[in-house]
Amino acid sequence: MQFIPTKILVYSTNLYKVSRATPQLLVFEGKYLEENLSSEIVVKGEILSAIRHRGIQNISDVHAVVLETDSTFSVIKSSDDNDCYTLQDVDGLSAL
Repeated sequence: MQFIPTKILVYSTNLYKVSRATPQLLVFEGKYLEENLSSEIVVKGEILSAIRHRGIQNISDVHAVVLETDSTFSVIKSSDDNDCYTLQDVDGLSAL
């Protein structure tokens, strides 16, 4: 049963792009990305909870928060060298 939908997705580029989930950037350099929060239906309280869980006290100490494809949050702490290599496949970064 799974073979047919998988084959269709492999051969239909447009359908694959629509059905494929991608990580979404929600916070960047300590600032909420309101449009992304709205489109992903995420409230700030969920993000603050993820930041607290990581042991970070202030949102200004956060480089990025990403909503992953499995509905979890990844919190990346700010540092002196915040290259965005782990963010290269995240939607919303190119607009910044």
